[in-house]
Amino acid sequence: MQTFITVLVTAILLTTPKLAVACTIFPDDPSTVFRNYDSVFLAYPLEISPGPDELGQLKESVSYQQTVTWRVTRSWKGRFADGDTFVTVRKIDQSDPCSGWGVTRGYEPKIFHSLVGSSPHTYDAFPMDIAILQLNALEEEHERTGE
Repeated sequence: MQTFITVLVTAILLTTPKLAVACTIFPDDPSTVFRNYDSVFLAYPLEISPGPDELGQLKESVSYQQTVTWRVTRSWKGRFADGDTFVTVRKIDQSDPCSGWGVTRGYEPKIFHSLVGSSPHTYDAFPMDIAILQLNALEEEHERTGE
């Protein structure tokens, strides 16, 4: 019976592709991020425009840009040091269901990663406190072994 239900749901999703949206919701594990990116750091927002209170007032059919100024509070590796600031600008397209993942909805800190010469991207590790512990351990191991 369970196989039948699985096949039925799969068939429905395959025949109605507009219902199935392919958004990446499973981030890489912290060791992959630490290994593959030049910078990995924690930052919190100083300024958000439009801010969390304004987001609910925006028209659903309108695309907009959100600008956030961040301050680094912990750097595991890379070009950013504690106290550095940087700005992210994200275009939010209300017609694209995946574009909402990049919206900053509050003033809580986030983990970021970036490659040399690229702008930082949010690393949405859930739960974040466990990712922070793992990144701390990876940094210690890297400093000890050089790998």
